[in-house]
Amino acid sequence: MKLELKGVQLGSLVLSSVPAVLFFLGVLGGVITFFFVQNPQVAYMGFGQKLLAVSVFSLLYMLLMAALIVIAAFIYNILTTVVGLRGVRFEIEELAEGE
Repeated sequence: MKLELKGVQLGSLVLSSVPAVLFFLGVLGGVITFFFVQNPQVAYMGFGQKLLAVSVFSLLYMLLMAALIVIAAFIYNILTTVVGLRGVRFEIEELAEGE
């Protein structure tokens, strides 16, 4: 079965698990940046300041990446519906039960 993705609902990107995944990735990046990498700019920071930096970094990372994904989906929708370019195509194979 062949399917083509004609459009992406922008609200589904914001009200789904995507922001939570982005926040988790931001936490990972923040912990690595502020706790494990030897950076002279953060060497003077105490533990509480580093936790605050990780939380602010994670929140801003989530907001910026979610905005980038929504903008990319908006451009994709315009290119597929208004301009008439082909969308992303998937070829899906159905399997019988028990395989």
